[in-house]
Amino acid sequence: MKRIAFLVAVLLTVGYGFSAASQVEFVAKVKTIEAEGDDVATLTMQLTSTFDMKVRVTEATEIRGEGDAELAVKDLKTGMLLKIEGIFTDEMILAKEIQVFEGVSAFEVKGKVDKVDTAAKTITVLGLVITVRDDTSIKGVESFADIKEGDMVKIEGKIEDAALIATGIIVDQDEDTFKPPRISFEGIVTSVTETELKVLVEGVDEVVVRISDKTDVHGEVAVGVGVRVIGTIGEDLVVDAAKVIVQKLLQVAPEKLKLQPDQVRQVVVILHTFFDEDVEVKVESEKPEIAEVAVDKIVIPAGKLTGKFDVKGIAAGETVIEVSLPDSMGGTKSEVQVLVEEKPGKPDDGGNGGAEKPALSWSPANLLLKAGETKQGTIKLRLEAESTLQVALSLKSGETGIVKFPETVEIAKGARYGFVNFEAQKAGRVVVLAELPDSAGGGQATLVVEVKPKGNGK
Repeated sequence: MKRIAFLVAVLLTVGYGFSAASQVEFVAKVKTIEAEGDDVATLTMQLTSTFDMKVRVTEATEIRGEGDAELAVKDLKTGMLLKIEGIFTDEMILAKEIQVFEGVSAFEVKGKVDKVDTAAKTITVLGLVITVRDDTSIKGVESFADIKEGDMVKIEGKIEDAALIATGIIVDQDEDTFKPPRISFEGIVTSVTETELKVLVEGVDEVVVRISDKTDVHGEVAVGVGVRVIGTIGEDLVVDAAKVIVQKLLQVAPEKLKLQPDQVRQVVVILHTFFDEDVEVKVESEKPEIAEVAVDKIVIPAGKLTGKFDVKGIAAGETVIEVSLPDSMGGTKSEVQVLVEEKPGKPDDGGNGGAEKPALSWSPANLLLKAGETKQGTIKLRLEAESTLQVALSLKSGETGIVKFPETVEIAKGARYGFVNFEAQKAGRVVVLAELPDSAGGGQATLVVEVKPKGNGK
């Protein structure tokens, strides 16, 4: 039993099973979001007042919100505090999992105490170092000095100057009052029965995984395949699998790209096992006249997990980029679906006319809501803001009281996006006007917002 407990403890530490040199985990605030479609985006995360980090989100990224709810890229907003887990690439972090801490200045953490520093008055839970102040409310024990490593706690707090400050702590040594810890890891299947798997995790050993009728299994599980397991730790220290995802040896992220002619996007190639020798990966575009690749092969060095290549849009159309391992390594293949769209050429409210992209635009150009519903619209700049901009919002046409929205939206220096929440009040149709200040060229863009009655509208 001690050996099993040790394996579980190490498993929780290694997270996804990548080596320490290839894994990263941190908490930071979203500064900007550059969306490339429904499932792909690049986040600029503000770690300190002077240091930012780029994070790549793809369809392979698992995004979780409050109550472990599944989220999508469109649910992420500037100002959010995110816990990022991922792997290093040459230029940025490729996110494997994102956990949203609700609110800009508030957080909540539930878990086991990793460390208590009585001198610094800090407590570490799930890798987060949280400061405890004299006015912090503590329940379940007499004082901060009575909190011990291994205690189960629920901590609520706020964020001040990039530090996590506890406003309330509830301590409960009875673990039954808490949900079992959620874990996610990757490994190679070594044994399969109807009710359990054994998964070999790099640097850990075999982990026993219990499966049931409620387990969501993606792919065919067999000895020797790589899997990603998402679940919880049972009282007997066996992992109860909520989801088992069979992984190919070779993966690409993202799996879909949208480009315009002359636009360049990056694709990351991921191996799901370590090799003692360099791995040569072949890269080929089915229709190079539509989208071409910068190289016909990439080399992933021995002991590394990722490589990358650039894709350039050439002409409107669709193509597939095939990425494959050598026949000597099984010839595993993955594909990137590429859609190249022509640049917009119609004049619009931005006043730029012709083929040039407008200085200001909405995405989407139309919003459809039901009364009582709230949706988000995105203001896009053609170029990054040279300084912080206040974009004015006003009602161009339609009846007041149909939809509620702010008078301005701020776009940070160096960013190209601003986000606006529209709250539907009653049925109707309005046109919302966004205007850049004269100092930024005074461009304009309009958004059509249509609100339908609640329910079936009867």
